[in-house]
This record gives sequence, structure tokens and C-alpha cells, in this order.
Amino acid sequence: KVLVPMSSVQNSITGPYSTVRRFKYSKRDCYKSCGSDCQAIQFKTVCDINLIGIGLFGGGELKSVSAKIFCLQDGNESERVEIATSTEKSFDTLSKGSLAPIVFDQSVKIISNTWYTISINTSQDVTIIGNCGRNYVTVHGVNFEFRDSKLSFGTSVHYGQIPEIYFEVPAEMSNDPNSITVPCSTVRRFERNAKSDTW
Repeated sequence: KVLVPMSSVQNSITGPYSTVRRFKYSKRDCYKSCGSDCQAIQFKTVCDINLIGIGLFGGGELKSVSAKIFCLQDGNESERVEIATSTEKSFDTLSKGSLAPIVFDQSVKIISNTWYTISINTSQDVTIIGNCGRNYVTVHGVNFEFRDSKLSFGTSVHYGQIPEIYFEVPAEMSNDPNSITVPCSTVRRFERNAKSDTW
């Protein structure tokens, strides 16, 4: 297996957004897609944020993708409510190791201490996937917690897709002297990429 630190992977989005990366590493993977697969992860935050979009591993074979955000009633994924969806985005060839940004038409309001699911449907034969994922990631004082989604075919807290989340703190919170001052940020949940024949 060839592990690549996520710190060596450039951000997939430009602009004043904060980034959460949930993996320590990424890896080259020979994953074969059967039609359109759903990859998903659950998350919650300690304060209200505006979710701007997500970053995905391209790996040269990412062809098209659409993303959805669900709010979970009492943290129960079987009682989920869709609150946002992206238009399907098509990609030309992407260089190996690159990240593809999916940005929602409008930012999505995320309420603190509430569980949400991010899901993507993608047509993709070979991908780079994240490895050594983390349950907890903190960016500029904003804490993110991740857990597995029952909707997912492959992606989990520890490995898979959806390595980045882009967010910003609402203006009304930024003006509150008691709130945490946070720039627009990206959450990365992996720190490395690797080479494997299976998830």
C-alpha cells in the first residue's frame, strides 16, 4: 500500500472558506462501481455553521456526482429530512490525487449538536480513497464529530470518500462577542491516501 499524507493534497476550492479534512492519509484503490453508488457520512458540530460544499477524491475517473444533505430527527437516520441537494456536476479527467469541489447553490444552515448526513451519488470506476479517518476534527475552534452512515456503500469514518467539508460561521455569530470567531474553513477528515485492491 502506498500512503500519501493528506497534508500534501492541495485544497480543491479557492476562496475564503474553512476546510475540515477528516482523513490522515489517502490511497489509490481499485474500486469498481456498479452503476451509481451512494457514499455517505454523518456529522454534527458544536456551533451553528453555514455548510458551503464538500470535496471529493477524483482519481482520474470521477465522471459525475450529485450531493444531498439530510437532517436526522433525534439523530435517527431512518427519520431523515432532505434539506439540500446539489445539481449533478460532470467532470473531465482529473489528475491523480486531486480533489473535486462540490459547492451548493446556497449555503446550508447547520444547527449545533444536530446530526446530519452528507451523501453523494457518483458514477466512478476507480478512485483515490481516504484512510485513517478521525471521529473528531477541530478547525479554528469549531469541533466536528463524524460517525458511519447506514446509507453508505463503502465510505465510513475510517476510510472512503468525502474527505473535505467547506464551511463558514454565520455573520450573526461572528458579531456576537461570546461566539467563536472563525474564518470560512475546510474540514479534512483524512490525513493520507494509499494503494489497495479493496475498500
